[in-house]
Amino acid sequence: MNTYMKKTVSVAVASAIVFSMTGCSFLDKSKDEVLDAADSYAKELAACNIGKLAKLSDDDFEKVQEEWEATLTFSEGELYSADTATVLSAIADTISYEIDEESVEATKKSGEGSVDVTFTIADYSDLLDDDSITSAEDFASAVGDADTKEISVSLEFERTDDGDWLGSNYENVFGDLYSFTEDEFSFSIPVADAVTSDSLHWYWLDSDSDDSNPVYTNTDEIDGELQIDTSLLDDPNVVYDITYTIERDGQLIYSGTGYDAWVDTYDLTDAEIDPDTGYLLPGTYTITFSDPDGNVLASDTCTVILEAEPADDEPTTGTFADYVGYVEWQTDSSDPFYAGTGSAYWYDRDADANNYGTYASGTTYLELTCSCSDDSLGEATYQYWYSATGADLDQDLGTFTCGTTAYGDSNYYDFTYENGGAALADGYYIVIVSHGGADQIISVCRVGG
Repeated sequence: MNTYMKKTVSVAVASAIVFSMTGCSFLDKSKDEVLDAADSYAKELAACNIGKLAKLSDDDFEKVQEEWEATLTFSEGELYSADTATVLSAIADTISYEIDEESVEATKKSGEGSVDVTFTIADYSDLLDDDSITSAEDFASAVGDADTKEISVSLEFERTDDGDWLGSNYENVFGDLYSFTEDEFSFSIPVADAVTSDSLHWYWLDSDSDDSNPVYTNTDEIDGELQIDTSLLDDPNVVYDITYTIERDGQLIYSGTGYDAWVDTYDLTDAEIDPDTGYLLPGTYTITFSDPDGNVLASDTCTVILEAEPADDEPTTGTFADYVGYVEWQTDSSDPFYAGTGSAYWYDRDADANNYGTYASGTTYLELTCSCSDDSLGEATYQYWYSATGADLDQDLGTFTCGTTAYGDSNYYDFTYENGGAALADGYYIVIVSHGGADQIISVCRVGG
């Protein structure tokens, strides 16, 4: 026997057996192909690029494509507010990834593959408690320097007949990676930033007194109003969450809510009223306003003088001139209009602010504006009157109607009077607002000095 031939044949047979068992695995490049596919897929996931992910995913992707394209389009609209869109876009920009190449599993025979990927994204949870961040832009800037967190996912792929590996478990991956899109963000400036003066605006003062030296003589009321530009606030109704205290010579005599601290003898105990005259006791009265968190916004004082004379048996009736800038509600919270509206004030278009009921000579318009939170209220009716001296209603200027107008995210009634663009006569103008058959607001403004 040819020994050499025997050994050669044996070796050949053994080699054939080994090759038949391992040859297909040795030639299968599926793992490398899946790693390449995963790198492309993770890159577009980090970029939030749904359009390109659609080309890298299986045919069922079209069922979710439209929804996720809307979710990952960070712009103001039906889905997101402007603040939320700004913040989410910044968070999305922090996404990065790393592929665990050792975790890849894939075979051409099964047509399935997978690989683990770790995404890194900003951990913005601590920023939510940062009181120094007061705008979406500030938050977006801080996100870039925030701590990060990891999100680990397993990307799964299926092989097509053409040899392409397409993502198949995108819904699970999207839910994990893009969970931050479920958060909403809203920012508003602190109430303190809308306060325009450290001093208060005082009403019903002595004729020879003003805001710089507020004095009341023989009075049954004092009224100090916080000077605040509500147009700067995202929610003007927050002014009704402001609190105030009134002290006489350091002793607390009254407290309330709102931006107008108006108190009269009806609000106080007998101990705060002079028994002989019925007027407020003399002294230094301090009004302090604080925001909803208890931070002082402004504090100011006035002087009350009591002269030795009894109060009149009959109450003295003032003129319209005494009530410039004051907004007097005729209803209470049981009325839908009262309940569905907020602050009302005289508006100066040029200054974009509350002018406290005083317009310069030559103005061509008057406008009492009132915030509205109830869209169902519909139109309101208002009537303007003119008084040359403030003593009598000299002229009926007409009755008008208006609905609300949207300014940003808030709605307002604009009770406007214009005389065809002509300058309005100096004097006093009275507006009476009605709704639902009831008078709601009466307010007075003055044109000229």
